[in-house]
Amino acid sequence: SLTLYGEAYGQTGDLYEGFIRPADPKDPWHWLSSRDGTIIQQAFAGYLGIRCEAKPTEKSGSFARWHPYFDISYWWISGDKDPHDRRNQDFLTYEDVDTTLILESDRYGCDLDTNYEALKLIVGCKPHSKVRIYIVFANVRKARDYTAKDRIGREVDLVIRWQYTEDLSFKFGLANVWQADYMLGGLAGRRHPCIAVAQMVLNF
Repeated sequence: SLTLYGEAYGQTGDLYEGFIRPADPKDPWHWLSSRDGTIIQQAFAGYLGIRCEAKPTEKSGSFARWHPYFDISYWWISGDKDPHDRRNQDFLTYEDVDTTLILESDRYGCDLDTNYEALKLIVGCKPHSKVRIYIVFANVRKARDYTAKDRIGREVDLVIRWQYTEDLSFKFGLANVWQADYMLGGLAGRRHPCIAVAQMVLNF
């Protein structure tokens, strides 16, 4: 089966009326603008993707019965390109997007949710109705920011999900990021941040 999917959001209006830039660089609003006045919001976020999954029949081979699939998508979440005007273009905020374990995950990773564009490829299979195994490759760059390095990083993940029961699930993952110009300063020059994840979720 072939599925085409997408989603888009826009943000506009007054973000901050009567803004006066704080003198302290550590103030959470210091980044917003170098000019005082009313700050307007003009931001956009969206993605478009295509997914193909094999639907095995009685005559299908053993590989088809593993339900192989692939998913490719393009994401664009706007960022502010000029910190010196009275307009904010950072999308506020695209949470709960955790396709990648390091760059996007809010529990284990960098919680990236604004000012980036990404091309994501997922290849996986379902050897059992309750088990899913997949590999994620993502190439992530800054969307718009003239003051920062453009490349955020390239990431590859291997993930196994096991829905043991309706209320109990397990997740195991390995992830690696390389060419991460944006991350090097905050990770003491590490060129290949890695992570291993073992997670159990119990709903009650």
